[in-house]
Amino acid sequence: QRHMHNQADEPLEYLTHEEEMNTKLDLALSYRDMGEISQSQTILEEVIQQGNAQQKTRAQALLLSINKA
Repeated sequence: QRHMHNQADEPLEYLTHEEEMNTKLDLALSYRDMGEISQSQTILEEVIQQGNAQQKTRAQALLLSINKA
């Protein structure tokens, strides 16, 4: 994680792009588990467009499993 400082000189943490995509994959799984399929699909499509090769593969597999259900 990268650290930046705000005006009070307290560290602020920002996710790297890879961490952000991993978080989105986790979020998509949570939405799927709650039955919020359209939200899950939307997030997975975003990961497919913006993630790295491994993340894209995982998102595509999850999307296929959701669409089959």
